[in-house]
Amino acid sequence: MPQPGAGGKSSNAFGLPAPQTVTSNIMIGTAIHPNGNIAEFLLGAGLAKVIDWHAGILSSVGGMDRLRAAEKSAKEKKLGIWENYSGPSVSRQNNGQNLAGAGNDSVNGSSGTALNTKGTEFDATVVRIWGPDSISVVEKGTATPEKERRLQLSSIRGPRGNDPKQMYWAAEAKEFLRKKLIGKTVHVHVDFVKPKEGDFDEKECVTVKYGGAQANVAEQVVEKGLATVLRHRRDDEDRSPELDKLVVAEQKAVTEAKGLHSPKDVSLPRIVDASESGAKAAQFLPSWKRSGKHPALVDFVASGSRFKLFLPKENKKLTFVLAGIKSPRAARSANEKGEPYGAEGQRWSTSR
Repeated sequence: MPQPGAGGKSSNAFGLPAPQTVTSNIMIGTAIHPNGNIAEFLLGAGLAKVIDWHAGILSSVGGMDRLRAAEKSAKEKKLGIWENYSGPSVSRQNNGQNLAGAGNDSVNGSSGTALNTKGTEFDATVVRIWGPDSISVVEKGTATPEKERRLQLSSIRGPRGNDPKQMYWAAEAKEFLRKKLIGKTVHVHVDFVKPKEGDFDEKECVTVKYGGAQANVAEQVVEKGLATVLRHRRDDEDRSPELDKLVVAEQKAVTEAKGLHSPKDVSLPRIVDASESGAKAAQFLPSWKRSGKHPALVDFVASGSRFKLFLPKENKKLTFVLAGIKSPRAARSANEKGEPYGAEGQRWSTSR
């Protein structure tokens, strides 16, 4: 029977819930005939569809991959309920290269046109973490290496909103991605392109894998309770190809009460802006000079020589300028004009 964390509705409303019509007198199981699993035969004949939230229930015994394969075979053969199935539109390029005009996100993160990139694959370097489910990369071997390409991780949603708990875990998710990905070479598969909606530009939704084991970073984020799995409509083809693994990862996070699924109260650390005023900066300067070097994270690159830094050990943030030089000013917005070579200086420092 559907249980919390196994596809059923969990106590904190996260996870992929079972339909509200499911009651306690329904049992979910596997029926085995001497010739094999009956569910696989039904799917292979085009007489059934896979239910996403059952992935969590089947995680302990396996078999979801075989169900997906049987359903895929029926779709390709257009059997049964898939008689009029046309399939998702996929535009692939030779050797995994993208169409001209794709991936032209600018360095400040503004979105460009990303049409017809579904199904393409490429290797890239991660240069920016926007949030718990959004990153920017620079594609390797591209003709415009200075262009960033902003990507959304498929089928997951990071914490959002002004609620302290959401803000706390959003910061934790962003830091997790920074440690795992920033400056690293990753392999990207474009699962689908989410069309433009209102003020939101279209987004390339992707699966990102890294390291020798080619780990799916979205699966890791969900397993740590730092994001939740999106609820796709049953016939929605725009989804992560590893959705079942994401569901299982979320079930594990719910069962172990990790991250967002933990009932424990969390509070945001109090971060002091040491550059809030000249007086406050003067207050910290003597002790910082005496203690010498400080580990810091570059939170933002304003120009080639001007940065926003965060000192994690002290919970302080500050504006930092390189001594002895002045880099040309970069444009702060699309409507502003920067100084000559300002954008180049900003890109040079950002990439490092």
